[in-house]
Amino acid sequence: MKKRLPVTLVVIIILFLSVGSTMRNNSDDLHLLLNKKVPALVAVASNGQRIDTNYFKGKVTLISFMFIGCPPCMKEAPALNQLYNEVSSDTLQMLCIAPHTATQMADYNSDATNRFSLIRKANGVDPIPYLVVPECTVLKEGRAPNMIGPECNTLSSQFLVSGYPATLLVDRRGIIRNVYQGFSPDPAYAARFKARLKVAIKNAYLPAD
Repeated sequence: MKKRLPVTLVVIIILFLSVGSTMRNNSDDLHLLLNKKVPALVAVASNGQRIDTNYFKGKVTLISFMFIGCPPCMKEAPALNQLYNEVSSDTLQMLCIAPHTATQMADYNSDATNRFSLIRKANGVDPIPYLVVPECTVLKEGRAPNMIGPECNTLSSQFLVSGYPATLLVDRRGIIRNVYQGFSPDPAYAARFKARLKVAIKNAYLPAD
């Protein structure tokens, strides 16, 4: 007799697939940021660390924009986790900006069973090991109780993000040098993507002014 998935998990998976397929491509928008300074922002990471323009000086910074319920974001997540573990923290710092509340992101990274961690675990993704900035303080009005998706775009809009995932590489002077939009489901793509990032990180490691 075949085992059936719990109804709650089935509902979450359906929402996960449907929400993730509605985001438009914004690669043209992202390319407008190339060779420009990081937008002025003031934010606080989940660990209480202040993030502002000074944060982007001295090290190469990878900024990952993702949201819970986005299939290509879950495909990209393991590659970014591996990159974090493989590149020296003396060279690279990584930052995830997510359109969720602090509670939602804590639930996503938690080992406890909840609707956010279930999505992560169902995709075989480990918790995010680098800094996380939840850009929302309240839930989006009018959203169905069981629907999972972006709650706001307070910070992501400053980076012209309107589709997910989006990945930006910032050099040691705070200049955006590379932008990447989306993530292919091709199993071989993850290794190619990570290799491209490593080359880009090396090139972006310029002497600080």
